[in-house]
Amino acid sequence: MKFMNFTGRMGYPTSLPISWASCLHCGAGNLEDFQERRGGVLDLRDLRRGISLRLRHDGGQRRVCGPGGVNGRALLSRGGRRADIRSSDGDVYSGGRIAACPSVSAVPGVLSAVLSCGDITDLSRQAFFLRGGKSFLRMKKISAAVSAFFTSLSIQVVTAPVILWHSFGIPVYGVFLNLIVIPLMTYVVISGFLGLGLSFLSESVGGAMLGGAHYILKFYEVICNWTGELPGAELVLGQPEIWKIGCYYGLMIFGAVVYERGMEIAENKKHRLVLLCAAWLAAFLFLLPSRQTGLSATFLDVGQGDGIVLRSESHTILVDCGSSQQKSIGEKVLVPYLKSQGVTRLDLAVMTHGDQDHMNGIRYLLEHPESGIRVGGLMMPEAGKDEIYGKMAELAKKRDVPVFYAQKGDIWNNFPGKGMSMECLSPDGGTEFTDRNEESLVFRLTYGRFSMLLTGDMETSGEETLLTSGVLTPVTILKAGHHGSATSSSEEFIEKLSPSVTILSYGRKNRYGHPAEKVRERLLEHGSKIYETGLSGAVMVRADGKKLKIKTMLPLDTD
Repeated sequence: MKFMNFTGRMGYPTSLPISWASCLHCGAGNLEDFQERRGGVLDLRDLRRGISLRLRHDGGQRRVCGPGGVNGRALLSRGGRRADIRSSDGDVYSGGRIAACPSVSAVPGVLSAVLSCGDITDLSRQAFFLRGGKSFLRMKKISAAVSAFFTSLSIQVVTAPVILWHSFGIPVYGVFLNLIVIPLMTYVVISGFLGLGLSFLSESVGGAMLGGAHYILKFYEVICNWTGELPGAELVLGQPEIWKIGCYYGLMIFGAVVYERGMEIAENKKHRLVLLCAAWLAAFLFLLPSRQTGLSATFLDVGQGDGIVLRSESHTILVDCGSSQQKSIGEKVLVPYLKSQGVTRLDLAVMTHGDQDHMNGIRYLLEHPESGIRVGGLMMPEAGKDEIYGKMAELAKKRDVPVFYAQKGDIWNNFPGKGMSMECLSPDGGTEFTDRNEESLVFRLTYGRFSMLLTGDMETSGEETLLTSGVLTPVTILKAGHHGSATSSSEEFIEKLSPSVTILSYGRKNRYGHPAEKVRERLLEHGSKIYETGLSGAVMVRADGKKLKIKTMLPLDTD
């Protein structure tokens, strides 16, 4: 007397009759005569669902017991090529033939175990197979919805590092959008191929066939834009490093292998599920932004203009951001850079003066809160009397951004980070200037043995004022004033500062001829190493108070 031979997992036959000594169960594999095994008792275990069935020879009848208690007990009556399932209270449900098909989920009791691999053709009886009167058809709909959700979630999990690498953030609602997008993509592909094929016969017919794909894609664009404006639409984590991506996928694969094949590690499916979740959680940790240590200063490549991002463990500061070559510098350069670093909030945006090549990126952030970058405060020069300062102040207040005014003598200790200080050296708040460049705020940032002077667009007259005041001391890094123009970086000024490194921020092939060749020669004569954003792209400086590291986006020998 033998059980019927069938294939587990996805290799199900279309329809199998059940005799009095046979039982179907997903994943059970080939079954032998249970009378020859352990005194007539055979355990069948579904390794994927953790369901255990026990078939026992019991006086001419075979009792099927499962984990569901009384609800899971039934009798398979002797009936040749028919199978009657008898509940413990004596009711008989005649199912005739059980058609095997893969199922999404297992439900309590042995009847759910049978249902998980087969449909009983008498649908009128199915509603009573589960305790509580739950409908089998409803279960299938729920299972399909759950399956679709986890399929969408799986897509999000697998593609997360790729999405972060290119866009620096994960769309939080993408899991739900995929439930709408994925089913309709079939019609987009069909419409596209039909339109392409028919276009060889008639352009008008081909264009008409492409209309379906066009409207579906337009629908996608609308719902994506709508969800993008919802609160918390994007989880900004920054661009992960290559080694982090490798660790992420390694842990993902490890967790999946342990769950599917790891019986030697843990026989219990629940234990393997815990290991899977732990591995995937550990993988997600590799996508989190690295902790900022020490001080970093990035001189962005904004073209003809300035843009400096200062970061410490506790604060992020933007000193100027603008360009006269690229009007959309905030959208195209500033926001992508900040998000690539996992930054969604600027603690302070400093506008050294009111020229567009120093402030239109800051204005973009204030005008477009949907950019995802929040501004904690706006600082401008006390000496600034131009109407542009009033307009920026109004815009900031409209966004509930506090406005601060700085002048000579202001000092901020432990800012932007612990052990650091930031001091405003110029200009005096009560002084009136005819040239807006002379209104530029000048800051000295110190951190241990490291120091840096940020000069905005200060020219030689401002340099002379600083030399006379006696506040200047040698610095590690100088951000040359006014993009290295001939009207700044005088001989006396450079000699007094004796900078080890000088940063020239300008746009390649700019119409002003910046930087002046004589300024370059002057800096080299005083032993200063020059980094130019116009040649090497963005310049990244990292300091720990003792040592200094400098990297550039492009090789230094770029023509």
